Amino acid sequence: NDEFKIICLSEESKKYYHKFIGDADIENSDIYNYCLNDDDESKRAISVRWRENTIRLATALTAYEKRNVVSLEVLKWCYSLVKNSSIHFIDMFKNESTISKYELLKNRAIIWFQNNKEKVTLSHLSKNVTVFKGLRAKERNDLLLDLIEIDVIAMTMGKTHKSTKPTKYYQYINK
Repeated sequence: NDEFKIICLSEESKKYYHKFIGDADIENSDIYNYCLNDDDESKRAISVRWRENTIRLATALTAYEKRNVVSLEVLKWCYSLVKNSSIHFIDMFKNESTISKYELLKNRAIIWFQNNKEKVTLSHLSKNVTVFKGLRAKERNDLLLDLIEIDVIAMTMGKTHKSTKPTKYYQYINK
């Protein structure tokens, strides 16, 4: 039985949706107040999704409950969930994005060493390991020294079969 069910907003829900939730152009609506003083338009872009996702979620919950009308309680709950989740996500994203490029690089290097526990030469790192390939010699050495200092890797001296000169080897330290 492929019947289409029409789900409407109750009168109270319509008022809440249009006047309280509103949008960035409806003065004194929640979204308007959220978007005030937003120079880069990011708040406007994200808050438009609040409206869309609130109505989708409220409609889905109403249909799941086999009802024909979205109640005010369901709409309020859905809006609160969508808005708060979105704001939480933005805050987490901003906090995560404050990590410097160097910290991201260092974290990638740590993961690489954790997954590759054999001894490797500087030459191998600079030619074959993505984390180290694009770095200048000084940046590469600084990163390796930092990893040694925080006890992630150890540096040992040895000889290769190709050379009589001592060679530096780097290896992950199992703690």
